[in-house]
Amino acid sequence: MEGAKVKLGKADFAGAEKLARQALDFARVSFGDDAFRVANACNLLGKVLNAEGHFAEAEGLFRQAAEQRRKTLGEEDARTANSFVFLGKVLAGMGKLAEAEQAFQEALRMQQRYRAQNDPDIAKTLNSLAKLNIDLGHYTEAESGAKKALQLVQEAYPGRKHPTAAKSLRLLAMAVAKQPSHLEEAESYARRALAMEEALSGPDHPDTARNLNILGNLLLQRGQVDEAEPLLRRALASEEKMLGADHADTAKTMANLARLLAGKGRHDEAETLFRNALDIARNAGQLQQQVQYARQLGRFLAKRGRTKEALVPYREAVDTLDRLYASTRGLAEDSRESFIAQYAPVYREMVDLLLHLNQLVPQGGYDQEALAVVSRTQSRLFTDLMRQADVATFAGDNRFTMLKQRRDELLVTLTSLRQVLATSASEADAEDDSENDDTGDTQASGRHQRKALLEHIHAAETELKQADDSLWQAYPRFMELVAPRPVTVTELQQKLLHPGEALVSFYLLPDKAVLFAVTPQRFTVTTSDAGEDSVAQRVLSLRQAMTKMASGAPVNVLRGFDPSVLASLYHDLFAPMEGSIGKTEKVFVAADGPLYTLPLEMLVTRYEKPEHQAFIAARKLADGSLAHPLLAEYATLSYLGQQRRFAYLPSLAALASLRQHPKSAPKNVLSMELVAFGDPLYAPPSKDMSPLAPDALPVRRVRAGSSFLPPLPETADEVRQVAALIGGKSRIFLEAEAQEHTVKTLDLRNTRYLLFATHGLLGGDYPGTGNQPALALTMTGDLQGEDGLLTMKEVLENLDLGARLVVLSACNTVGEGSRAARGEGFAGLTRAFMYAGAKGLVVSHWSVESSSTDELVKQLFTALREGQPPWNALDSARHKLAGESFAVGKQIVSRAHPYFWAPFVFVGD
Repeated sequence: MEGAKVKLGKADFAGAEKLARQALDFARVSFGDDAFRVANACNLLGKVLNAEGHFAEAEGLFRQAAEQRRKTLGEEDARTANSFVFLGKVLAGMGKLAEAEQAFQEALRMQQRYRAQNDPDIAKTLNSLAKLNIDLGHYTEAESGAKKALQLVQEAYPGRKHPTAAKSLRLLAMAVAKQPSHLEEAESYARRALAMEEALSGPDHPDTARNLNILGNLLLQRGQVDEAEPLLRRALASEEKMLGADHADTAKTMANLARLLAGKGRHDEAETLFRNALDIARNAGQLQQQVQYARQLGRFLAKRGRTKEALVPYREAVDTLDRLYASTRGLAEDSRESFIAQYAPVYREMVDLLLHLNQLVPQGGYDQEALAVVSRTQSRLFTDLMRQADVATFAGDNRFTMLKQRRDELLVTLTSLRQVLATSASEADAEDDSENDDTGDTQASGRHQRKALLEHIHAAETELKQADDSLWQAYPRFMELVAPRPVTVTELQQKLLHPGEALVSFYLLPDKAVLFAVTPQRFTVTTSDAGEDSVAQRVLSLRQAMTKMASGAPVNVLRGFDPSVLASLYHDLFAPMEGSIGKTEKVFVAADGPLYTLPLEMLVTRYEKPEHQAFIAARKLADGSLAHPLLAEYATLSYLGQQRRFAYLPSLAALASLRQHPKSAPKNVLSMELVAFGDPLYAPPSKDMSPLAPDALPVRRVRAGSSFLPPLPETADEVRQVAALIGGKSRIFLEAEAQEHTVKTLDLRNTRYLLFATHGLLGGDYPGTGNQPALALTMTGDLQGEDGLLTMKEVLENLDLGARLVVLSACNTVGEGSRAARGEGFAGLTRAFMYAGAKGLVVSHWSVESSSTDELVKQLFTALREGQPPWNALDSARHKLAGESFAVGKQIVSRAHPYFWAPFVFVGD
C-alpha cells in the first residue's frame, strides 16, 4: 500500500492503480473480505480511481469501506464515523448533495452516540454539514452548526488555537455574512479566523489566503475599500503562487478584487479579472461560482451601458442555474426551494435587462426571450414532478435505459473531475486527518494532476454531447427533464394554444409588474408601476376578511371588502393586456408571487364615481331583508369573471405537459363516471370548544394547530346528489367508508370525475400532517393501518389517475403563504393530483362557507352532465351562485359577495 501512496502523490495514476488493486487483492486473500485491512485497501484504491476520474467505481469502494468498518469495527469506533465523513465529502464533490447530507448525518449520529460530548471529531463533522448548508443556502442552519463546532473545540482545547476552530470561525463568517444586518458580526468572525489560521499555518498557506479573501470581501461590503484592497491583493498573490492562476480559490479572490476595482473606476483591470474568474469557474465546472461570476460580469457591463454585451453572461448564468438546480434532486423540497430562491435576483436582473433592450430594439426578440426566462422561474418543483411523470413511460424501453445509464455515468464523471480540478490543493481540510493517509505533498500532487484531469474532462464532454444528441433525437421529453428548455412564445402560439384561447403571465419585480399576453396570433409585453410589495399588500388586505370568516367572525365583517382595491389591481395588472387579448374568453394564467393566492375573477373592471355611488346606495338599502339582502351591494359591481374564463397553471411548462403528453387511460380497467368521498367520521369535539358567534357562517375550516375537525354531515347529501346528477357507473364512500386506505387501493385510472367533500388542511394546520397539505378522511374506527390524512406526499406516491376532473370540495386546497407565493405551494394538493394524472381540478382559495360550497358543486356537476367542459361548467356554477341568497339567523344574505362565489377556481386544462 505504501508504494501505491507514493505513486499517487507523484500523480503516477496507472502505477498507483496497479499497486492499489494488488494491495486490495492481497488483503482479501490474506484476511478475508470482511477484514478491517480490506476496508483500508478499498479506501486507497477509491482515492486512486477518484483521481483518475473513475468515480462510479471509486464511490462504490468508499461506500464498501464505510460499511465494512461499521461491520468489523462497530459504530463505536472512531474510524467508522470518519469513513462516513469522508464518503460525505466525496459525494458532495460529485454533486450528490442529498446523499452527502445523509452520510454526514450518519457519521454525526454515531459520534454523538458513542463519543464524548466535546469530542473534536464531532466538531469536524458539524463543520462539514455547515459547509454543505452554506452551499444549499441554509445559512441559519450553517451558523448554528458552526457555532456548536466552535464551542466543542474550545471546550476540548481551552485557550489553544486549533485548525477545526479556525474552520468554524471561517464558516461562521461566511454564513453570517449572508445576513446583511450582521456584517459587523461576520467581520469579527473573519478577523478571528484569519489571526488563528495565520498563527497555525503561516502567512502563505492557502487557508490563510482564503481567510484574507473572506475578510476583504466583508470589508468591501461594508464600504471599507482602502482596507479591503491590500488584503485581497495579498490573497491573490499568495493563491497564484501556491495554487496557480487557474485555481478555484484564485478565481474567488479575482472576482472580489474586480468588484472593488470597478467601484473605484478602474474598469479595464476589473473587467479582465471578472472574465478570468468566469473562465476558471467555467473550465472547472464549478456551477455555483459560474453563476455568480457570470452575473457579476453582466452587472458590470450593464452599468457601463454595454447592455447587449451584458446579455451574454446573463444568459450563461441562467443556463447554468438550470444545471445547478438539477443537481439538488433528492434533497427535501424545502431545501431545493431555499437553494434556488437565493438566485432569484439573477432572473430579475436578466428580465429587467431584456425589457431595456426591447425598448432600444423593439424587433430584436428580447420581449419573447423575457417570457422564456420567466417560464424558467415558475414552480420549479412542480415542473420537475410533471416532467418526471411524463418520462415514466420510457421505463421499459431498453434503448432508453442504456442511453440514460451511459449519460448518468458521464455526468458523474464530469462533475467529479471538475470538482477535483477545482479543489485540488486547497479543499483537503487541513484539520481533518480522518482519511488523510500520507500521499505526498498535496499541493505538488494537485499541480501534477491538472493536465491529466483536463484531458479526461475534454474526452468526457465529447462523449456526453454524443449521448445527449442521441437522447434529444429519440427521447426529447426526458431531455426536457434533465436539461430543461424554457417554454417559448413560438411553442405557445404554434403548439400549445388553441384558437379562441389566450395566456397571460405575470412577473413581479421590486419596482414594477411585467405583464405578458399571448394568443395564437399576437404577443405583447407591457409593464405597470405596481411592484411586488404594493401588490402583496393589496392582496393581503383582501384576504384578511376571508381569514376572519374562517375564525368564526360575524357575516358583517365581509363589508370590509373594498371594491376600490379590486379595481386598482385590475387597473395595474390586467387592464394593460385587454387590448392584446381582445374578446378571447378562455384565458390561461401563470401567476407570480402573491398573485398565486388571488382569483382574478373577482377583480372589478370599473369603479369610478358612478359605480362607487351606486355601490354606496345599494349598501344603504341592504338591510338583510328578503327584498334587500345583506351584501347585495356587491351585485352592482362589474367583475372580470363576467367577461373571462380563467384556467390557472403552476407554470407554463405545466401546459406543455398537459397538452403534449396527455395520460391515456388503460383499456382493461373498468370505466367509472364518478368516485366520491364525503362526510368522513372524526373524533367528537372537546367540551371546551368555544361556540360560534350567533351570526357566524358555517365554514368548512380547521383551526390551526387544533386536533378537532368539525363534522361535515351536509357533505353526504352533496355527494349523493352529485352521484344522482352524473348517473352511470358511480361509487360513493361516506362516513366509515370514506377511508384513506380506499383512496390508495381503488383503481382510479379510468374514473372520469373524482370528488372529495371533506376538510382540506394546509401544512401545519393539523398535527400529524408532517407540515404537508392533506385531505382529512375518516379518522375513527378500523383505518386499516392508515391515519386518515391523505397527504400531498401520499398522493404523489400512491395514486394513478386518469381523471378529466378532480374536485376538492374542501377548505383552502390551493394553499397560501410563502410557498404559494413562489408557485410551489400554489398547487398544494393540486400539484400532487396533477402529477398523479388529473387533467383538471377545481380547488378553493380560502375556507369556504358550507352551503355555498354544496350549491356550487351541485351546479358544477349539473353543467358537466349537460356536456359543458369544466372551464364553462365552473363559470356557469359561479354565476348562478352569485345570484342567490340564503338565511343566516333572521337575516337574508346575498351570495353576490366574492367571498361566496370566487374561491373556487379551475386549475389545469
